[in-house]
Amino acid sequence: MRTNYPGHSKTKIILLVILVLFVSAVILTAIKAKKGLEEVMVPNRPSEKVVDLTIEDHFKHQTPLNILLLGYAGDNHEGTYLTDSMILVHLDLKENKASLISLPRDIWVNLPLGGEKGTYWKINAAYAIGRDDKNYPGKPQMYTGEGGGGALAKMAVEQVTGLPIDRFVAVDFSGFEKAIELLGGIDVNVEKAFVDPEY
Repeated sequence: MRTNYPGHSKTKIILLVILVLFVSAVILTAIKAKKGLEEVMVPNRPSEKVVDLTIEDHFKHQTPLNILLLGYAGDNHEGTYLTDSMILVHLDLKENKASLISLPRDIWVNLPLGGEKGTYWKINAAYAIGRDDKNYPGKPQMYTGEGGGGALAKMAVEQVTGLPIDRFVAVDFSGFEKAIELLGGIDVNVEKAFVDPEY
């Protein structure tokens, strides 16, 4: 990525906005093509007691399709798997319309940890907790293993929106940078840099 910052390091906010736009464009393009999408999306698990429709089923029956986009920092960053970027893509296949809903990372949600009543966490922690079986061994089984992070994040977003989440896509910052490089890079010129010494 070719970035010019006078006297300042990377500006994460600009790049996160680009990430959201890029991932949204990729998903909408893939849905129009209707090919290869099953390899990217992670389906609901049978243990979630949800009728698991394939992408083809959604198009055939023209049922709404809800996809959760998760962006996390990745390795070498504090809060590696905290999903500070969370966007719900709602596809109305009858009307050929797409709606994107950005979810604030600080929404307070109840996660199934610490007994029957659960415990409250910021929504951006759901993916990280679902991925971490070592530090959170008491989770229900459906939120463990390779897909545990996405399953727990979907459950948290369903609490907030009331919509069933059909699939999720999770991308870390380095993966996003590589995708931008594959597209030929983007020049970002920041005319006035700023430093926040208290952050």
